[in-house]
Amino acid sequence: MNLHHVLSVALLCGVAGCCQHKKESAKPEEPMKSVETSQSESAPVRVVGLEEGWELAPAGAIFTASQTPSQVIIKANGEHPSSNYEAKLVQSLLKIWPPQYMLARKKTGDVGAMVITPFEVTASFNATDPIPEVVVSDAAGRHEVKVDQARD
Repeated sequence: MNLHHVLSVALLCGVAGCCQHKKESAKPEEPMKSVETSQSESAPVRVVGLEEGWELAPAGAIFTASQTPSQVIIKANGEHPSSNYEAKLVQSLLKIWPPQYMLARKKTGDVGAMVITPFEVTASFNATDPIPEVVVSDAAGRHEVKVDQARD
């Protein structure tokens, strides 16, 4: 085998990953992104259950949840990169109990003060039985949020 063949095999192994050994991980892999550049790189990916113009909020929000005798209240606190964003917690379309939520954001216009802008959004659902945790998703993935129970 000459040097040209060795380099070709090495290149193919590097591109195809056939010579790499991966360790098993409990962390899910990132979804593959298209390499096409026909659309704008900043165009948000459409998420099922979110209205047009809304996208999953980026990582960084702090999620809390509490339960009163009749309802569960979920809060998300975070920051927008500028003043022209709106945030909300949207109930997932999954028909499961307890309901799951998505933290979404929408750019409200092209012009906004370039200052970090804090936000707090809430959502709630009725529940009389104790709910131990709720799931909230954002662009970083799924977050299991412990529900603090009200004390009598």
